[in-house]
Amino acid sequence: MNDILVLLYLADVVSGLSFVLAFSGLLGVLGVAAAAMVHEDVKILKSYLWIPAVFLFIATLIPSKQFLYIAVGGIATERVVGKVAESEIGQKVWSLVNQKIDEALASEGKKK
Repeated sequence: MNDILVLLYLADVVSGLSFVLAFSGLLGVLGVAAAAMVHEDVKILKSYLWIPAVFLFIATLIPSKQFLYIAVGGIATERVVGKVAESEIGQKVWSLVNQKIDEALASEGKKK
């Protein structure tokens, strides 16, 4: 359970990190463009534009908070279903369901 809480915490952290990287990248692009315009030197633009571009690229690769919540929900659901299937009652329920399905399929076959 603790690992699920850690993943939920990381989802919040990652969403903030993505915003900071994107904002820094945009400010970096504007800053490099302004420096190139002030100094009238295109070499500045060519030399330093890759840094904010990397920030923007990394910001696009970070998954959204909603995606991480869905992933954590899938992990939690898988654990719950696994616990139920492992229990004695869960196994009885599965065998009863399988028996009823087999009976329904057999009765369908007799009708045809």
